[in-house]
Amino acid sequence: MKRAYHIFLMFLILSCSPKEDAYKRSTISMGTTVEIQIITQNIRRADSAIDAAFAEIQRLNDKYTVYDSNSYLSKINKSDFFPLDDETYYLFKKCEYYNIISKGAFDPAIGNIIKALGFESSQPELIPEDSVLAYLSKNNWKLIQLTSDHKIIKPLNLRINLGAIAKGYAVDKMFDIVKSYGFEQFLINAGGEIKCCGKEWKIGIQHPRQKDRIIGEIRVKDNSIATSGDYERYRIQNGKRINHIFNPITGKVADQCQSVTIISDNTLQADALATAVFVLGPIEGLKLIESLNNTEVLIFDKNGQMYRSNGFKKYYFEQ
Repeated sequence: MKRAYHIFLMFLILSCSPKEDAYKRSTISMGTTVEIQIITQNIRRADSAIDAAFAEIQRLNDKYTVYDSNSYLSKINKSDFFPLDDETYYLFKKCEYYNIISKGAFDPAIGNIIKALGFESSQPELIPEDSVLAYLSKNNWKLIQLTSDHKIIKPLNLRINLGAIAKGYAVDKMFDIVKSYGFEQFLINAGGEIKCCGKEWKIGIQHPRQKDRIIGEIRVKDNSIATSGDYERYRIQNGKRINHIFNPITGKVADQCQSVTIISDNTLQADALATAVFVLGPIEGLKLIESLNNTEVLIFDKNGQMYRSNGFKKYYFEQ
């Protein structure tokens, strides 16, 4: 999974005090840097846990990449009927759920559109709106049926892209692995998809238009965080910023937000909702988050105005 079709606001990790021993290692997977920090003096056990966690994200990368024609997801995409393993059925049911509650703003079934727009090659282009709408009529989650016996029925060659949920799911899986080794204080960061455990972690929020400026920090304990933004991977075409987040409702590039940060109980949900809210925009996005339990959001709209859900203030501290 070399690239996702949305991008992530990078965080500055202010992880621990000088008196604490944080053992850190990083790797590259799912097209981003993956770092694990563990508060421990048992380096051997930490290495074993991190090795297992890194192996897990690479397994998921290989399984759900759209860049390998022989991957599990590619085989599904080339079929109109496919028996799903339990893991993929679970993921697809989550996709269905977030598609429903976001009223179509979250839609992993638009892989053909993502490819046509050039998002997978980092060369996004504006193409005629009529062409995009024609794609949408034949490429959307409403055309997918998930049966009770774990089969998927869909139009032949409808292409699913899990770039807006797979990384969050992978972080949750890595988290469970590290925790199974007995560690109680650690943090996992996969390109801005973050899950932490056991202590208060301070995470700086980058200004969406000033790369070197930290505008505030989130203080979290036993939470997940995900951010979608419009500025790490984009191009300017005819005076318009074209980012990698596509609006499957309007058929246009999502342009109502500069960044969206979600705090939730699990990273899969934070990942999916960051995309959904970015597409919906600040007003409808805020309504969606306020309807959910244990979920908060910080939004910068297209003009840089800040919106926060009611409970976000208990996590957020301005610089």
